[in-house]
Amino acid sequence: MYLLRYAFAYAFEYSRMYLDVLAQMDDVNNISVTSVGCGSMIDYRPLVHALEMKRKIDCSIRYVGIDKIDWNYKIRQRQNDELHYLIRNAADFFTNNSRFISDVYFFPKSISEFSDSELNVMANSLLSKKIQKDRFFVCISLREDQGSMDRDIQKTKCLIEAIGKNGFKTK
Repeated sequence: MYLLRYAFAYAFEYSRMYLDVLAQMDDVNNISVTSVGCGSMIDYRPLVHALEMKRKIDCSIRYVGIDKIDWNYKIRQRQNDELHYLIRNAADFFTNNSRFISDVYFFPKSISEFSDSELNVMANSLLSKKIQKDRFFVCISLREDQGSMDRDIQKTKCLIEAIGKNGFKTK
């Protein structure tokens, strides 16, 4: 029921977010995405759609989706893309990752799901570990009601601060 209720609206929002990212990327022939709290990989298809809208159909995608739950209905992958679905806690993934290599770190309505301690683990990893790219993107979908949005923004600021302290300029 969750997918039937929310998938279309989320896909539309995520497609717009990816269009913003693609407009700022220098090289759109390959893109690597780490989706944190990916659910059914609901943000993968909007990325494909955004690439189609930009007429970048040949762009290959390396997508790593992380979620604690093994969702039954996952988005199918395109033929030349590389998809990985990791069933684990995102904080553990951040802890065990020695470096960050993706172009995009995408939080599809998931930032609210992480406890303060999990978020601090992720922030500390972004602060202290090597980030391969000179330029990368963090996309965070916030909840709409004011109270929830305020809490999501606080968590977002924690991640942004960590990235800034790792030597990156943020905007």
